[in-house]
Amino acid sequence: MRQRLTDPQAIRSLLKKYGLWAKKRFGQNFLADENVLRAIVEAADIQPEAIILEIGPGLGVLTRELLPRAKKVIAIEIDRDILPALRETTHFFRDRLELRNEHFLNTILPEVPYQVVSNIPYHLTSPIIRKLLVEAGHRPTSLTLLVQKEVAEQICNTKKSSLLSLFVAVFGEAKIIASVPSSSFSPPPKVDSAILHINVFETPLLIRQPVQKVFSTAKQGFSQKRKKLKNLFPESLLRATEVDPDARAETLSVFDWERLTENIRKESS
Repeated sequence: MRQRLTDPQAIRSLLKKYGLWAKKRFGQNFLADENVLRAIVEAADIQPEAIILEIGPGLGVLTRELLPRAKKVIAIEIDRDILPALRETTHFFRDRLELRNEHFLNTILPEVPYQVVSNIPYHLTSPIIRKLLVEAGHRPTSLTLLVQKEVAEQICNTKKSSLLSLFVAVFGEAKIIASVPSSSFSPPPKVDSAILHINVFETPLLIRQPVQKVFSTAKQGFSQKRKKLKNLFPESLLRATEVDPDARAETLSVFDWERLTENIRKESS
């Protein structure tokens, strides 16, 4: 019978066997809650022909649940020291696992339909999502991520936007599946977490202006988010876009930023 990797004792035993420890610089907090593990897998709704991309598999607690359900799992692990332990825990389905020892932000994404299912390093949440949704030539069909709870709530906040929530809103629909207390990890992080699921649109919502141009405008607006927009953009442009000059960046929708970008480009042409 295989040992449950969500058992804190099993985690400690495996770490000791390979002379490992949780490395803060890699954001290593190992999932130690069977219910949370089950909720992630259920939210991902993995089909037998699925290609799964996992970022930071660590000891393989999630990887081992993905492998029997998917056609292939591409696991990106930056920590070379943990690879022997990961190979041990996943050896039953070695033929379905493609293991890459590299930084995710440098990896080449699949050119076939794929899903992302990961407990991602929290300090890299924004760069990871940006790479997958904004920079990728081939975007995933969905993302099921274990992230910091505050970040998940920010992404799903429709009343008070952020640059990250705008990124997500352009490319998909996000919802929080469940809250996850810090006690669900070994060692426990200092913050609570959440399971975030993003269904990715076939085409981005923005069609009138290039996505990167719109994000460049939004980035300018959020660069000093406490200031009113009239301090960052000409009032004439804001009024032409039907945006209140006294508003702040967090109140604008994706489509407001698209119209503002369109007017900026018209004025500069």
